[in-house]
Amino acid sequence: MKSITQMMLFGLVAVFGLVACQDAAPVPKQTTPVIKKPVERVVTVAPSKFTNHWTKMEPKTTKKGEMEPRYGRKPLRVSIDQLRRSIPKLFNGLTWARKTNSEGKVTETWFDYYARTLGEADYLQLTQNIREATPLFMKFMDDMAGAVCEKAVEADLKEANGEKRSVIRYWGIDGKAANYEVNRNLRFLRLKFHAVLVEPNSTKEIEHLRKLYDATLAATKSVSKAWQNVCVAIVTSPEFFAY
Repeated sequence: MKSITQMMLFGLVAVFGLVACQDAAPVPKQTTPVIKKPVERVVTVAPSKFTNHWTKMEPKTTKKGEMEPRYGRKPLRVSIDQLRRSIPKLFNGLTWARKTNSEGKVTETWFDYYARTLGEADYLQLTQNIREATPLFMKFMDDMAGAVCEKAVEADLKEANGEKRSVIRYWGIDGKAANYEVNRNLRFLRLKFHAVLVEPNSTKEIEHLRKLYDATLAATKSVSKAWQNVCVAIVTSPEFFAY
């Protein structure tokens, strides 16, 4: 009996111990899910060193003032090398000749002779071309235009084919010098030397040349002199040598 009683007691103790252990087990806590917030980036903007020119501002004074002029690129003239190569092409091979041989072929030009004086670089003492339209350059341009235009007009008056002439392209209907189509020829010269297109029904861009032609013709009674002066005026014009 005693052993049975002890076994029953041990059984009860085991049962109560198991129940106690189950009661003592920790109960899991309910946790709230953590939502991560996006990290805010702080951008530091450096203060501008320039004023906002779009900001509306009221004038501080009503006094009148002068605006400072603004200048663009200053005009430059053509180089001596450009003249050396372009003049013969414009005047059917004629150039500003200084020396010729027995056959009449040019052996030296004034462009070569005055090259250093007119600012062409020799890459020994002068390494950069001078491209400013100085009074000295204009003086030589006038000399060159006078010499070349005189020869060109004389050659044109001897040439029957108008397409082979360099200055007087258009001849009169009856073949006489007095019947040159002056305005038509002036339009031709403006287009050839200045790249200015003058419409057939317009005289706006050739009025000054026509006045020069008429004045010279009236004073000298010479068509040759009239066209020479027109030629010189065209070659020495800024529209020809400056850009």
